[in-house]
Amino acid sequence: MKEWNTLFVSLLFATALLMAEGCSNKEEPTKPAAKVVKLSEPEEKAEGSKPAETKPATQIVETIKKYWDAFNANNLDAVMTCFNYNAIYQPGDGKTHRGKAEIRTAFEPQFNGAWGAMRFDEHDRIFDVENRKMAIRYVCRHDISDTKPRGLGVLFRGIVTHLFVGKRFGWQGVDVFHFDADGKIKEKYSYSWYGSNTPHFQAELG
Repeated sequence: MKEWNTLFVSLLFATALLMAEGCSNKEEPTKPAAKVVKLSEPEEKAEGSKPAETKPATQIVETIKKYWDAFNANNLDAVMTCFNYNAIYQPGDGKTHRGKAEIRTAFEPQFNGAWGAMRFDEHDRIFDVENRKMAIRYVCRHDISDTKPRGLGVLFRGIVTHLFVGKRFGWQGVDVFHFDADGKIKEKYSYSWYGSNTPHFQAELG
């Protein structure tokens, strides 16, 4: 009887060991694989491309360069391509010229040599990109050696200027430009010293 009890206890012990081993080898539930999200890399910009917001600024800078070069080359046709059709021009003498036709008429004496050979040299530039405005400080230089005045008033003024400041002189001014969405000049305001409807001429600037 004692042998049977020993055998029974041994079987129970062996069964317990097998159950314990089975529990320890039981696989844990499979966890779902983590979802991998691949962040797309930013697309490379085409070489030489610029952000969209810089386009108006580029157009304005190109317009002003063309405008300045055309003035110094005495090319009125090229100057007028820089203006908006309904542009406004105030030269600082109390007059306002509206539209390209009036502005062209106001410019014609200068381009026809009424005040001699003229050249504009830029000194400073302030550019308000957001509001599409630009201010330029410059010196306008005259050489009236070969003046072609039209009208007695212009002729008399040329003679007086020659007597007081010579054939070569200059004056300082500021132009304020407003531009449309296409970079064309829609408003132009000129400022200088107009105590007698003329700028302050200085021989040393000639």
